[in-house]
Amino acid sequence: MGAWPEGIRPSSKAGENFHANIHAWHAMLDLICARAGDIVSEDTINSWRHFLVEFDDPESCVLIAARLQDWADEQHTEHVAPDSDPAAMAVELAFSQFGTAAPGSARSTVGRDSVLTFCDFLKHCGGFIVH
Repeated sequence: MGAWPEGIRPSSKAGENFHANIHAWHAMLDLICARAGDIVSEDTINSWRHFLVEFDDPESCVLIAARLQDWADEQHTEHVAPDSDPAAMAVELAFSQFGTAAPGSARSTVGRDSVLTFCDFLKHCGGFIVH
C-alpha cells in the first residue's frame, strides 16, 4: 500500500506522479510539517495522509520543494540525518526500513534521493491530488 500523488497540471514528466509506500509517505509529510509548516498549515499537510485529497496551489508546491531541497542539501553535506531534526530522522527511518539502500551508503542517502525526486515532482506538478 502506498500514496500516489498525481500532478494536476504537470509541466513535465517529473510532475506527473510520485510514489511512496505508506510509511515513507507519512514520514515525508512529517518532514514537510517540520520544514515548510509556515507555507502550508499542519492541518492541510495532515489531510494529505488521506486519499483523494486535492492541493491545487502550484506556487506553494514550488515553495515546499525549495524547503525540501534545502534539507536535502544539508543531508548531502552532513551525510547523516541530524539527531536534532526528528522529522528528518523519521524520513530516514521509514526509507531505511521500507526502501532500499546501497551497502555501505550513508543512512541519509535513500531518504535524500526520494526527497529530491519529490522536489522535482512538486516543482512540475501544478498542484496535486493524492491517490
